[in-house]
Amino acid sequence: MAATTAEMMVCFEPYAGQFTAKNADGELYVVDNFNVRFGQRMSVTDPRYRAGHFLPDGTSEAELRAEYQRAITREGAKGEVIMQRTLAEMRGETGKGKKKPAVAIRPEDIPLKHRVILLKRLGPIGASGVMRLVGENGEPAIVEKGAIADARWKIVKRNRQHTVPVLLPGVDPATALVVRETLTQMGADGGTTARRVYAGQWISPDDPLVEIHGADNGLFSRPDGRPGDSPGEFIVVARPDQVTSDSGSGGSSRYPRSMAD
Repeated sequence: MAATTAEMMVCFEPYAGQFTAKNADGELYVVDNFNVRFGQRMSVTDPRYRAGHFLPDGTSEAELRAEYQRAITREGAKGEVIMQRTLAEMRGETGKGKKKPAVAIRPEDIPLKHRVILLKRLGPIGASGVMRLVGENGEPAIVEKGAIADARWKIVKRNRQHTVPVLLPGVDPATALVVRETLTQMGADGGTTARRVYAGQWISPDDPLVEIHGADNGLFSRPDGRPGDSPGEFIVVARPDQVTSDSGSGGSSRYPRSMAD
């Protein structure tokens, strides 16, 4: 029997779905995908039918579009509520107990052995610019790319693959130099990255990079200077005539004569 008018509905909010089944091992696999478009008529008995996306058949296009806009507004409001709740929890404004004070986030207040540099921004999406936001145990919930963070913060522990230590292994802090630009040393073929040291990392004054460029050409500073304040990247390649800088700043290469030949 054909479906009656009362059983027919019309879609005001498009959606997609899929039909699945289980194989002999009980694993789910996709049998077919489908899309339901705006204004599409469908019986409530159709397996593609999803309540909440339809209005009674015969509803005008203007009302369908108006309901679609209301649905978008409702979803946006839900998302805003979730975001505000998440941010409030991170600030310590919800939950039991008193809000814990934020930990010190100045690099000099973090023990050197725990300092790491972030290779990407960490934090909730949509919360950019909320620099005073704090999360678990009063720790920062947002850490920008290139910033110095504490390896003990939970947000850092969960993203160790996106960090590098400030103090390179075996370097004496008393004599260390701070790299002011990310230095990439290419291999002899000029196309393979042999080594990369990031802006803000501490290296030994005997490091080959220092010997190549010299400690007084602006690429390095003492720890009490301003480490990591250049946005560029200095590329160290196999020959002196191939040395360039993404920041546009030049520098005299101090390759030993044997390396330049």
